[in-house]
Amino acid sequence: MSDVCAGVLKILNDHLIPSAASRESKVFYLKMKGDYCRYFAEFKAGNERKEAAEDTMLAYKAAEAFEEAIAELDTLGEELYKDSTLIMQLLRDYLTLWTLDMQDQMDEA
Repeated sequence: MSDVCAGVLKILNDHLIPSAASRESKVFYLKMKGDYCRYFAEFKAGNERKEAAEDTMLAYKAAEAFEEAIAELDTLGEELYKDSTLIMQLLRDYLTLWTLDMQDQMDEA
């Protein structure tokens, strides 16, 4: 599992995120990076788990910040603005739930 996650993260970091053709693609890849960092955190222990959890937070925050920047652009159409806002809200809710879950798991350990 570590090899799979590491491989996906390498592709995301080295190729997909830097060469994303659209803003939406970049946000998608940043969220995907957060997901794979989270997968890492779920089966790691100790410092490795803590580092993976921190990487997860950074990736989701980067995606959220990028979405906020997109939402602030005056050129966005009404439909795209609504979609961006919904995605941002879902991302915030998901991050909140995941953070609480990770804290509960760390408290149990």
